[in-house]
Amino acid sequence: MYQPDGALLDATASVRDGNERWYHGSFVAKQPKPIELPQGTYTIVVERGTEFRHYEEVIEIAEDEPKQLEIELKPWIRMNQRGWWSADFHVHRDPVDVPALVQAEDLNLAVVFTMWNQRDMWKSQPWPVADIREVTPGHIMTILIAEDKRGGGAWMFHRLDKNLGLAAHERRFPAGIEFIESSKKLRAEEHGFPWFDCEKPCWWEVPVVMALSPPDSMGLIRNHFNQYGVLANEAWGRPRNSEI
Repeated sequence: MYQPDGALLDATASVRDGNERWYHGSFVAKQPKPIELPQGTYTIVVERGTEFRHYEEVIEIAEDEPKQLEIELKPWIRMNQRGWWSADFHVHRDPVDVPALVQAEDLNLAVVFTMWNQRDMWKSQPWPVADIREVTPGHIMTILIAEDKRGGGAWMFHRLDKNLGLAAHERRFPAGIEFIESSKKLRAEEHGFPWFDCEKPCWWEVPVVMALSPPDSMGLIRNHFNQYGVLANEAWGRPRNSEI
C-alpha cells in the first residue's frame, strides 16, 4: 500500500490469511496530495463510509509521466434523510485523529475510549470540561468513555464525570461488576449517565451481569462486524459451536 506524506494511517492494517477480499490497510487524506509511485500497475480503492458507493480502478503508471485522477464518490442512500444517525460505539484511536476519521467515514457519532484498564489518558491530563465535541454540525464525538475489558466481559461506561480507576492488574479480579456498580452510583437519575453498555453478548460473565446489574444497552452489531465480513472468533468470550 502506498500513501501520501502526512496521511492518517489505519492503525490496525495487516495482511489477512485466506482468499477473502480484504484490503491491507487504509489511509485518510483531507486534501489532494501527490503520491510518488514507481512504474507499474496499481489498484485505486476509494471509500467514504457505507452509504457511498465503493470506487475501484486499475491504472498504469508510466515512468516520468504524471497521472491525475478526479474521483467523485456517489451515495446510494442517505440515512439521515430517513431519520437515522450513523455511529461507531467502539473507537480506540487518539482523539486528535478522530475528527478526520468521522468525516472520512461520514459518521454522525464516534464514541472514543480514553480510559481502558491500564491505559488512561487522564492520568497525566486535567479532566476535560466537556465530553461532547463537535467536529462539524453533522459529526460529533464523545471522549469521556471507559472500558473494563478483561477475562469476563467488556463493560463500557459512557459519559463519565469521574474517573472509575479501571487499572485492574488481574484478569478476573476485582470482578467487573464492582466497576459497574461504581458507575451507577454516579448517576443523578436511575437511567441517566453514566450509561452502562455490555459489549458483545458472548462474554463469559454476561449472564451473571444481566441478572445482578442489567446493562442499559448491549452491542449486537459490534466491532467483529465490518463492511467486508465478520471476524470468525469470539476474542476472549465463549467460543461458538462451529458444527451448527
